[in-house]
Amino acid sequence: MKQINTIFLIDDDTLTNYLNQTIIRRVGYSKEIQAFDKPVFALSALQQITGSDDAPFPEMILLDVNMPNMNGWDFLEEYEKLPVQVIAKTKVYIVSSSINDRDIEKSKSYKTVSGFISKPLDAQKMNEILKPQGE
Repeated sequence: MKQINTIFLIDDDTLTNYLNQTIIRRVGYSKEIQAFDKPVFALSALQQITGSDDAPFPEMILLDVNMPNMNGWDFLEEYEKLPVQVIAKTKVYIVSSSINDRDIEKSKSYKTVSGFISKPLDAQKMNEILKPQGE
């Protein structure tokens, strides 16, 4: 199983963030997990990391869509303004309770989005996205 250094969880529901952290830690998917209940805080952290030589950029971002103030789409619009050489190292997955086909199609319109995962996140879904290409 592939382990990633850093995962950012972005979901306005703190319980969902807690449950996702528990799943990720229990199975050992990541060394570091940072959870954000406001996308603007995650964006700020990413901007700070971009300007730093010390802090590693997350290898994966699990992003909810339906959030107040700044939703997942708003976050992606700002995220894609970060330097390409930085964001190219990160896989972004939409993790949403939405089963709306328009949301799934919209997620495909963002070059930085690697996939769409239906909530709830579980070990099987994490295994799927961490599976090496071609398996």
